[in-house]
Amino acid sequence: MNELDELLMGKEPSKEIKKKQGELSELIITDYAYTKACMYAQIACKERKESIECGGYLLAKKNENNRIVTDVILANGQDVSSGTFEISGNFVIAAGKEIDSLGYKVLGWWHSHGELQTFFSSIDKQGQLTVLNGIAGTNYILKTKRQEIEELEYFYEPETNLITIIDKKNPERRYEFKQDGIIERPNLSNFTIVEEKKIGFSYGLVVNAKIHDPPYAEIAQRDFCSKCRKMHDTSFETNVNILTSQEDRFLDRKELENDIKKRVKFGNLLSILMGRTTFPNDPFTRKRPKLFDDEHFFSLAPASKKPKKPFDDDL
Repeated sequence: MNELDELLMGKEPSKEIKKKQGELSELIITDYAYTKACMYAQIACKERKESIECGGYLLAKKNENNRIVTDVILANGQDVSSGTFEISGNFVIAAGKEIDSLGYKVLGWWHSHGELQTFFSSIDKQGQLTVLNGIAGTNYILKTKRQEIEELEYFYEPETNLITIIDKKNPERRYEFKQDGIIERPNLSNFTIVEEKKIGFSYGLVVNAKIHDPPYAEIAQRDFCSKCRKMHDTSFETNVNILTSQEDRFLDRKELENDIKKRVKFGNLLSILMGRTTFPNDPFTRKRPKLFDDEHFFSLAPASKKPKKPFDDDL
């Protein structure tokens, strides 16, 4: 039995969220990509022999528009601890170039909570909106909204060929059309306004090193509204729909282990004392890191408690 089969034969990893919000209703990810993220989470914990975080980006092929996550990448240059996950700005830029060269685009981000439960903390939500801010301009869907004016009144001025339409329910709204040349008096029975709205989005996925724990996911949305004074950003919990991969792709554990060694910088007691790494809520820490400035892409909050029995499941 391979690692993928073992993961998917256990407790169903997706959970139903009764209340769906926004234009996007779920995060769809292939079993290959989901398993890869879980294996990264477990390998990181085993590398340090403690609950440790790590993370990266959710990817899809550039030429695909179905919004399905088909792969994940481990972010390079990340600084992690038992409760934090940070990426500096220069590594974010480098990651964008790497992902582009591989023929992928970013649909969002993922991170692990080590051996702890999957959830979004308040700082995770800030990180979610930070990622949204970075990709919403190019990662979006188009939503067509149709509004029919049922009770309308219109006026035609033959001298100027001007047609004025008034919505009786909202008389402050006036729509004017001017026709070149002479036309007969028009006969209007209904009037429909068609508006195309751009909605930027970013997925956020949380996994852990335990095989059968369900993941947690949120979708962040930004409505690009031409009538609004400012953009409206939201993030809400959503379903995780894990699809069976159609391609024959295999995960090499040795390669993933090498990724962890090359791309992840683990915090330690010496670096804390020297001020190189910050552990929130740690007794040795004297100050918290600055979040979401030019230095850090995002930083994740520590989980609430350590597990009583770590490393009880193996992929």
